[in-house]
Amino acid sequence: PFYISVPKMGEQDRLERAEAVYRACRVTDRLFAMNPYLPQQNFYSQQLRALALVEVLSELQLQEGWRSVVVVGAGIAGRTLAAAFSAVGANVRLVEARERPFERYRNAQHRELHPNIIFWPYQDPVPATALPFLNWAQSSASDVTENLDQEWQVSFGPKVEIVIDEALAIRACDDDVRIDLKTSGTICADMCVLAMGFGDEKSIEGIKSAGYWSPDGLPINDNNVMVSGSGDGGLIDILAPIFGVHVTRAAHRLAVALADSPLRQDILETEKKRAERLIPGTRDSEDDCVFYTKVAVPPGAVREIEGLRAADDVLAARKVTLLHSSTSPYSFTAAPINKLLMAHFSNAPR
Repeated sequence: PFYISVPKMGEQDRLERAEAVYRACRVTDRLFAMNPYLPQQNFYSQQLRALALVEVLSELQLQEGWRSVVVVGAGIAGRTLAAAFSAVGANVRLVEARERPFERYRNAQHRELHPNIIFWPYQDPVPATALPFLNWAQSSASDVTENLDQEWQVSFGPKVEIVIDEALAIRACDDDVRIDLKTSGTICADMCVLAMGFGDEKSIEGIKSAGYWSPDGLPINDNNVMVSGSGDGGLIDILAPIFGVHVTRAAHRLAVALADSPLRQDILETEKKRAERLIPGTRDSEDDCVFYTKVAVPPGAVREIEGLRAADDVLAARKVTLLHSSTSPYSFTAAPINKLLMAHFSNAPR
C-alpha cells in the first residue's frame, strides 16, 4: 500500500485521508481532477495526494476490471499518478503538451525545493521524501526535477506511453472516458485523471515580469525591490535580497532550531485563531495578525541563519517593499516559517 507519510499517523487516519482525497478529486466514477489551487501546495504534497488517490482507486475501480488509465499532465502530480497506476498493474498513457519533462523547472537553479517546510510548525521538517518511488531531497528545482526524470526514464519510461499533445476536451461517458487531442484525434480509457498544474503566473497589462521559475525572476542584486503578492512566492522573493538563493535553506535551519521552542506553540495557536476568523469566500482572515509584527526570534535560532544572509553593509543599502491585498502582509495562506523569517527582518532594527 501507499502510505501518506505524516508522522505518528495511524492506519485508520491514513485511510480516512486517502478517502478524503478520493472524494475531493472525484468528478464521476471515471473522471478525477487534482486541484492545484489549494493553499500551501508543493511537490511533496502533490505526490502524496496522487498516491492516496491511486490507492483508493486500486481498491475500487481497478478491482472492477477498469485497467486502462489516461493521465493528463506530466508534472510531478501526473508522473506520480502514472507511476503509481503502473505499479498496481494498470495500462497507463500520459498526455503532456510540453515536449521536455519538467520544462518550467529545468533552469530554476535559483529556486530550492523542500519536502515539507511549508507545513511547519504542524510537522517537523524532513530533508528528503519517503515514498515508494520518485523520491527526492531538498535541493534546487532543476536538480530535483533532473533526478526525478532520470528515475522516471529507467523505472517507468518503458511501461508508460507518453503522448505529446494538447488535450482539448474530455467527455466522461457511461462506458469510458474520451479525450480529444489537438493533433492525435480521440483516445479512450476506462478512467482519466487531470493533473494539469498551476499554469503561468498572472500578468499586469503593460508590465513584463520574469516568471517565478525563470532565472531572471529573482531579485538578488537589486538595491530597490518591490514585490507584489503576499503568498509564499511573494515572501520568498521579499527574503531573496537578504538570503539570495538560500531562502528555503534558511527556513529549514530556523525550523530545526525552533523544534522545542515555546515560539513554535505560539505560532500554532496564532494560526488556529486566524483560521477561526476566515472571511467567507476568500483565503483571507479578519485577524490582522499583530503577533508577527511583534514576534522576536530567540538569539540561538538567529545564529543558525546568520551565515546565510548578506553582509550588513549590503543589506543597509537595500530597500524592499511588499504590496499586499490581504488583511495583513502576513497572509493567512503563506507558510508560517516564511512569515516568521520576514517578521525577523521587518521587526529588527535593521
